This record gives sequence, structure tokens and C-alpha cells, in this order.
Amino acid sequence: MYDPLDNAIDKIKEVNKYDYLVICIDADEENILERQGYVQQVIADRCVDLGSTKLKVIVQNRCIETWLLGNRKIFNSKQPLEYPLSEYLNIMMFRKKILKAWEAIALGIMQIFIMST
Repeated sequence: MYDPLDNAIDKIKEVNKYDYLVICIDADEENILERQGYVQQVIADRCVDLGSTKLKVIVQNRCIETWLLGNRKIFNSKQPLEYPLSEYLNIMMFRKKILKAWEAIALGIMQIFIMST
């Protein structure tokens, strides 16, 4: 976390036009509050002055890879894929097909129910 954080802090100080510093991390085996506290402690221990830039810590309670795969505005499924990303994508696509099938079944059941009443 230190190298990207150092780069972000340097850029914030250099440009001085950022409203927010957003840090996204996995919860791993900790809960969300523990992970947020960890990031805030790292910032405090290093005496980081963000000026007017506000710190926002986003803790993903599932792995960030799964979160990104589910967010089509960030993840482009047409990009070249390598293992294990290709496996995650296959799982997500399978889940979408299952959901569509269940939606179709539910719609069919609703139509049968409506017609029978």
C-alpha cells in the first residue's frame, strides 16, 4: 500500500486540486471498520497532510476482483484475459445466464397464474 499511496499523496500536494483521495482495499479476514482504521492509522503514523483533500476509504467485503468483474463501467470484458481473470469472468457469465433463466421461469409462472384466475 505504501508505494501507490506515496505517489497519490505526492500528486495531491503537487497539483493541489483534488477533492478526494479514494483508497479501495479488500477486507481480507478483517471487518470493514478494522480495515478503515488500518488505513487511517497508516496515514496518521506517516503524518500525512492532505490539506483540504478528503480521505475516503472503500473496503470491499469480497475480493476486489469480483467487485470489478461485476462493475461493467470499470471492467471491459473484451480485453485480453488470462487465468485467473478468465475463470472469474466465466463464473460471472454463468451466473447471469442462470439469473435470466430463473427470471424467464418466474415470468412464465406468473403468466400461468394470471391466466388461471
